[in-house]
Formats: sequence, structure tokens, C-alpha cells
Amino acid sequence: MPRKKKPGYWRHRPSGQAYVRIDGKDHYLGPYDSPESRDRYDEIVRGWTLNQSADRFAITIDELALRYIQHCESYYRKHGAPTTEVGKARKALKVVITLSGQKRIRDFGPQKLLAVRDEMIGRGWRRITINQQIGRIRRCFKWGVLQELVPPEVLTALETVPGLRAGRSEAKESNPVRPVSLDAVDAIRPFVGRQVWAMIQLQLLTGMRPGEATQMRGCDLTMGGKLWEYRPASHKTEHHSRGRVIILGAEAQKIVREFLRTDTAEFLFRPEDSRREFE
Repeated sequence: MPRKKKPGYWRHRPSGQAYVRIDGKDHYLGPYDSPESRDRYDEIVRGWTLNQSADRFAITIDELALRYIQHCESYYRKHGAPTTEVGKARKALKVVITLSGQKRIRDFGPQKLLAVRDEMIGRGWRRITINQQIGRIRRCFKWGVLQELVPPEVLTALETVPGLRAGRSEAKESNPVRPVSLDAVDAIRPFVGRQVWAMIQLQLLTGMRPGEATQMRGCDLTMGGKLWEYRPASHKTEHHSRGRVIILGAEAQKIVREFLRTDTAEFLFRPEDSRREFE
């Protein structure tokens, strides 16, 4: 079956917009000859070319990686901004592209993934980090299966690559994360303001995360009774639809009372207050 002619990049004179006609439907791209319209044109035509191909799995690794990163940029977001997952996925796929970017999807098997893993080891990445990055690469291929860009058997083959075990590879091990001594915490007290010291004490008393301390407001507190409840407006696991409740005992309540405001929507610990008092 002969391939159709590549759709043209056209100008709609009345509006000054660029457009491309695909199967009788016009897709407007933005101002004619602008970089944005050219990028949009390339994206639409790539999709059209893929659909026209006799083998829909004929795309290369770097094409799959590009599409997956675009997906990540729209999917991994919190409060309107990309999360750190986007950068981590981009870093993992950059290694894949360096070694196998021009290869077809069908040609990327377990040995190619092992070569990527060896490259990460050679770069001095830690074992736990490597396992996480290999997982992100597999997630890219899993997404590709869902989009019908990757044959399911390719993903099945990649899943045979095991994670690195402690002491059984040349990958470096991460240093254990140990708690900071209370003496070290106390040593910084003369160098921080009243607000910062209060947040440090709240974390020690309740186990809340730094971000949860900085965003505390009166409206997030349920006060009254022996124990108070603090429900952060935003927290680490909110994308799993999980609530987060932090219990404040007597000592924590004493700290919070000092910073309560008439307007309960205001943050208790404001940077401008800390700067003004500490100066």
C-alpha cells in the first residue's frame, strides 16, 4: 500500500495562523512561521506518520523517550508545577538515548537494558539510585505499551532484568542516613530566628516534615481538648487521596499558641517576620 504524501505546512491568510490538514481536517498551530507552530506541526505529522506506517512499532527509542517526557511533564505535577519525577525520568532516559537512541523499539531487549545499567554503574551512580532509574525506564516502556507504541513482549522481556542486590554488584552503596544529634540541633539556636526555631521544635515533637511546618495556618488546626489536630493543606501523599493528620501535644500547642493570628488563613511562620525580628 503506497504511503500518502506528507501533509503541508500552510498559512491561513485571514487569521495569520499556520495550519496542517490531516485527512480533511484542519489543525491550527499558532502564528505562521513561529517556533511554536513549527514544533506543533512536527508533533502532529510525527503522529500521522506513525499511523500511516505498516509497522506501528517502527519508532525509535529517542522518539518514545520524547513522547514519554512530554507525558511526564503533564502528569507529574503538583500545584501547577512539575515535580522532581520529571527530571529524574529525563536523566534516566538520557542514558538510554546515548546508548540506543536510534534503535527501533523492537530491538531494545534485556541485554540493551543491562548495558544501560552498566553505564550507570560506570558513572558512579549508587545502587539504590540505579534500581530506581531502571524502574523509570521500564515505566516508560509500560506507558508505550498503553499507547500502542511498544509491543507488549518487549516490556515482558525487560521485566526479566533483576534489581541490583547489595554486595552483589560493582555499584556503589549509599551512605546510611543517620539522625542528627540533639547537640547539633541546639548548636544552631543562636543563628536562627524565633520562627525558624519554633518550626524546628515542632518537627522534633511531632515528626512533621519541613514543608508541613512552613505551611501551617490556624485554619488547618482543630483546637480544643487535650490534643490538637493539624491537617496540612498539602502533603507528600495527597496524590494518593490520603489524608494527613498530625497530632499536637501540650508542648507543641504551647509553641503554636505564640504564633496564632487573628486571620486564620495566614501562615503562622512568615519569612518577613523572621527577618525583621532576627535583624
